Amino acid sequence: MQHLDPLDSTAFDKIDAMICSAVGTIRGFSSNGDIEVVPAISGQGWVLQPLVHGGVKCVSAKSVRLSVKSGFTNPATSSAQLTILPAESQQSA
Repeated sequence: MQHLDPLDSTAFDKIDAMICSAVGTIRGFSSNGDIEVVPAISGQGWVLQPLVHGGVKCVSAKSVRLSVKSGFTNPATSSAQLTILPAESQQSA
């Protein structure tokens, strides 16, 4: 596993949106029935917190896309694979 250095606050300034296909990703949400009871922050009473799990799995390599501004560079590493296609290449036939 490659370790990435912390990114600065401008690393994602040129990203407009992340587009996720509902067909190409699987989303899951489950509750195991457990509830945690913690003291209220205000100091009086209790707060019930359900313990839930959620996740997303990508089942198609092209199901998650970034919409980026001109001049975008990959903030993770300059050698990482990142292919930016023109908008007209995304249209289906």
